[in-house]
Amino acid sequence: YPNAVAIQLTAVDQPGGSGVSSIRYTTDGSDPSLTNGSVYAGQFDTTTTVKYRAYDKAGNAEPIRTQLIRVDSIPPTATVTCNGGACASSTYQQPVTVALQAADTGGSGVAAIRYTTDGSDPTAQGATTYAGPLSIGASTTVRYVAVDNAGNYGTAMTQLVQVDSTAPTVAVTAPEDGCWLVRVTGAAG
Repeated sequence: YPNAVAIQLTAVDQPGGSGVSSIRYTTDGSDPSLTNGSVYAGQFDTTTTVKYRAYDKAGNAEPIRTQLIRVDSIPPTATVTCNGGACASSTYQQPVTVALQAADTGGSGVAAIRYTTDGSDPTAQGATTYAGPLSIGASTTVRYVAVDNAGNYGTAMTQLVQVDSTAPTVAVTAPEDGCWLVRVTGAAG
């Protein structure tokens, strides 16, 4: 989950039993008992493991149950490489292999990297889920973002990949075609 989770506990006693007396719970790792933990009085938020058990009016207790609540509020990060290294700020002469990578320190793990090559927002509908390196043959802006398993989106990143594989051309513009160029030299006298 990306935030604290609202916990709700319910208990029932067997038909014909004495009825539920209370539910006790802890969030500090200790075992709930009649002398330890809180009496459940309604929904509560937590970001940790909950241990709980119900007691009936006759004093019977169910076994302690445990529910791990995993919260990841840290967004993942994404990076880009071009041809296996840092992307150059200059222009490439040949098509470029662009690879995207992501990491998640929040604990839930990376779910996907989403990207666009048309300048649109990679968090929006229509973004492509990254499945492997891209071959970029013309100047393109790649926008990308990582998403973790808790639903956190990282910061959308942008990488301009400039490709120019066309050689320049040159033409003589002066003197005009067919003109003669005369060089005059003389001595001062």
